Amino acid sequence: MTVAVGTGKRVVPGDVVYSGSVSCGEWDRVVAGEGCCTRMVAGDSSVDPAEVRQIISTRLGTVQWSESIVSVQRAPKCREESAHVALIANDPHDIDVPAALARSTAVFGPRLGDTVHMRVVRVSRAFAYGEIIAVNGVWCSNSSVSVGLAGSFRGVVRVEDIRPFKPTKDQLTPPPPATAFHAGDVVMATVLSQSDVRQFQLSTLQEHCGVVEASVVMDRVRVKLLHIPGRRDAMRNPADGTVHYRWCPLIHPAAA
Repeated sequence: MTVAVGTGKRVVPGDVVYSGSVSCGEWDRVVAGEGCCTRMVAGDSSVDPAEVRQIISTRLGTVQWSESIVSVQRAPKCREESAHVALIANDPHDIDVPAALARSTAVFGPRLGDTVHMRVVRVSRAFAYGEIIAVNGVWCSNSSVSVGLAGSFRGVVRVEDIRPFKPTKDQLTPPPPATAFHAGDVVMATVLSQSDVRQFQLSTLQEHCGVVEASVVMDRVRVKLLHIPGRRDAMRNPADGTVHYRWCPLIHPAAA
């Protein structure tokens, strides 16, 4: 079955904007444009055993179709609102600005205890760094709030905040972040604290936190990894059955 997301729909990284079976005659005529990539996944054996080609979003934005090319365009920024927000940020005592505008700009960033989605950008020996793309299931603003402060909200996960860990005589320190996250993964986490105006300390200790979207490249095709019920430390490649180490949300096995 062919699935296509219409023009103007908002998507986040990992969302499927087009899906079609290899057995369908039109699947090879749709091209992934800017802000998209292609992957192959196994088909549903009960419906269509053929491989399914998916085009997925790699950024926050809106879907745009141009004939047979589908792309994801970044949402345009409102200059007038951004300028007004900058005034609010520079003068917190400004009582002449509309209260509704002040409230609307205040919820763009995460707060203590919020659940966020972070796209991992870089992993080091002690930290995982990324871009916060959603807060409590709502898109996160990428607009600058003051002069000289551009870019999105950033998240940092320390090695001790990734997974529960008790030192033993064989292992005194927690496993490194590279065994939990890879660049490009989308991670669900909770906000522990705010490091600076645009950087937040995150944790994936809770059972609902961890990698929610990850993929690997096989033969130049990106394959989405699947969660393994009952395991938080790994995901499975559906194409060849290999196990890849990730720190994931806990998914309970289905009852027999």
